[in-house]
Amino acid sequence: MTDSALAFLDVDSEAARLIAERDWSGSLGPIEGWPVAMRSVVALILRSPIPMVLLWGKDGVLLYNDGYAAFSGDRHPSLLGARVREGWPEIADFNDNILKIGLAGGVLSLKDQELPLKRGGRADSAWMDLDYTPVLGDDGRPGGVLCIVVETTSRVLAQRQMAEAQARLKFLDDLNRATLASRDADEILAVTTRMTAQHMGASVCAYADMDADQDGFTIRGDWAAPGSTSIVGHYSLADFGALAVQELGAGRPLIINDNLKEIAPDEAATFQAIGISATTCMPLVTDGRLTALMAVHHREPHVWTDSELALIREVTERSWANIERVRADAARADSESRYRALFDAIDEGFCIVEFFDGPHGPLSDYIHIEANPAYAKEAGIPDVVGKTLRGMVGAEADAWVARYRPVLITGEPIRFEQELVETGRWLELAAFRIEPPERKQVAVLFKDLTERRRAELALRESEAQFRSLARALPNQVWMAGPDGVSNWFNERVYQYTGAEDGALDRDVWRRLIHPDDWQTATDAWADAVASSQTYLAELRLRRADGVWRWHQSRAVPLLDDQGAVVRWVGSNTDIDDQRAIAEALGDVNAVLEQRVTERTDELMRTQDALRQAQKMEAVGQLTGGIAHDFNNLLAGISGSLELIEKRIGEGRTIGLERYIDGAQGAARRAAALTQRLLAFSRRQTLDPKPTDVNRLISGMEDLIRRSVGPAVTMEVVGAGGLWATRIDPSQLENALLNLCINARDAMAPEG
Repeated sequence: MTDSALAFLDVDSEAARLIAERDWSGSLGPIEGWPVAMRSVVALILRSPIPMVLLWGKDGVLLYNDGYAAFSGDRHPSLLGARVREGWPEIADFNDNILKIGLAGGVLSLKDQELPLKRGGRADSAWMDLDYTPVLGDDGRPGGVLCIVVETTSRVLAQRQMAEAQARLKFLDDLNRATLASRDADEILAVTTRMTAQHMGASVCAYADMDADQDGFTIRGDWAAPGSTSIVGHYSLADFGALAVQELGAGRPLIINDNLKEIAPDEAATFQAIGISATTCMPLVTDGRLTALMAVHHREPHVWTDSELALIREVTERSWANIERVRADAARADSESRYRALFDAIDEGFCIVEFFDGPHGPLSDYIHIEANPAYAKEAGIPDVVGKTLRGMVGAEADAWVARYRPVLITGEPIRFEQELVETGRWLELAAFRIEPPERKQVAVLFKDLTERRRAELALRESEAQFRSLARALPNQVWMAGPDGVSNWFNERVYQYTGAEDGALDRDVWRRLIHPDDWQTATDAWADAVASSQTYLAELRLRRADGVWRWHQSRAVPLLDDQGAVVRWVGSNTDIDDQRAIAEALGDVNAVLEQRVTERTDELMRTQDALRQAQKMEAVGQLTGGIAHDFNNLLAGISGSLELIEKRIGEGRTIGLERYIDGAQGAARRAAALTQRLLAFSRRQTLDPKPTDVNRLISGMEDLIRRSVGPAVTMEVVGAGGLWATRIDPSQLENALLNLCINARDAMAPEG
């Protein structure tokens, strides 16, 4: 090979060196035999910085420059001298068509032609501008095709990415506009799923909430394109396969382009059952827990692009952010509603003030931006909203600024009491800063204490008067709190006990109580405190010299308007002398009682003797009347006996029975008379037995008549149907006789 034949290869180029070194005898033939036009074109190609390639002959043998070598990637240098169909098998049909057109003399110019090229070990789409021009041989006919290659992949991808980004941004903006005004979470998700599926050309877009077990989930809403069905319902991640559990459980998206090819058949069957071949399921993880899912599905297999995945991810995040916004708005609205209701309902005054710089210096004034209805009632100033402090109460503004400005600056809340001089009201106030500090706002809650302070002042004056009175009293006076714990004693107590001022407070004073009285006194005090009843006890208290003296301790509770004990006021009165006098009087009374008893016994004996004398007098009166009767009885008995004796002496016994009966009857009457006299004189023992009272009284009629005398008229009336009475007949006769004699004595002389 002569140097002149290789002159066209005389260029600093790797491709030129490889062409010069290669043995072309098996393909294009020796270089010196190449057509002049061909060598001229190759010389042009080798000297061009633009990727250029010559496809020569019907097989399209490839001759190219360094620029094309870089374009071909790892196919170089084996690609040099190869037939185009074999060098680029993935686009063999495309190049066959190019050769056909070029060798026929045709010219082609392709802009942003997409070709799936395998470079760097992987197949990727590439875009390029391709210009094809036929190259004539020495015979004047096209012998090859010159291709100028300008790769536009980066530009095309950038343009596509920009277009996709613009489309994504427009979609997201449209989605934001469509959901921004919504206040309903379900409505937001319904709009989101519809617009997302339509924008991406998907079959179904759905959203789901995860169960607490992190496996179950509920698809609460979805949008399905025509021809697809809704998949709303409850599912388990495990049903969709190990990949779903693995990826979503780890907080990663589940991405499946073709479930029939990428996952196990039984797992793919779950997707196929709900009409899904390709799916992207984007998880939402909150505080380390899987809480929700958003999924986009295709009925047919679909290769998900990075831009699609990025869009789904962003839609998921934005959707749940919107939902959180809606929930937060609802919570805030509810909070504000409750705040406003509380704000308007509370009895205390409330306001929010905002500080600003004024003529008096930084943060030297504030304006009321809110105030509740109770503000005017408590403070006495109406319509304060929009008014400044110095415009309302200029004379005392500095004092109020001095209170609230430190709260604003330090953030430390305060509580205090202060007079609002403008209205003459004393207020109890609490103030705290409203965050953040940049708002320069302080909230104030207050209530009117004027009446309470007046009452407290009156109470202090009353207590002062009471203490003065207590000091002047000769008694020991003390006070205790509502809990019964002593907290004040007058000077008399300290003088009596010899204790230092204040040394008896709380329960120390109880040590002065005599041990024998301590338990009773303290129990009574505990009962009084528990029941709010008056306390009263007698106990011995130790004097400063150690002498125990009896005191009456008495305390009454002072109650408020609600009946609660405010304090106890008590006194100790020395009753030791009175008790000594009472004990002495007790001894005198005992002597007097004994003497009275003795005199009473003597009187009773005298009365018994009198009654006996009266009885004897009655007996005497009775015997005066009975003597004649008894003589008559004796005469009857004696006469009967004499007649019997005479008849017997005469030998006449017939008819004696009549005289015997007469004597016996007189004897019986005498015996009965004797029995009555014995009963009357109480010498007979009691012998109760059933007695016919009417008959007994009838039998006593003669005796009573004789006892009361002829001057008294007596009538005896028996009770009809009277039952027998179990009684001692003699005692009844005695009692009846006494009653009749007493009745006679009580009558006038004439009866």
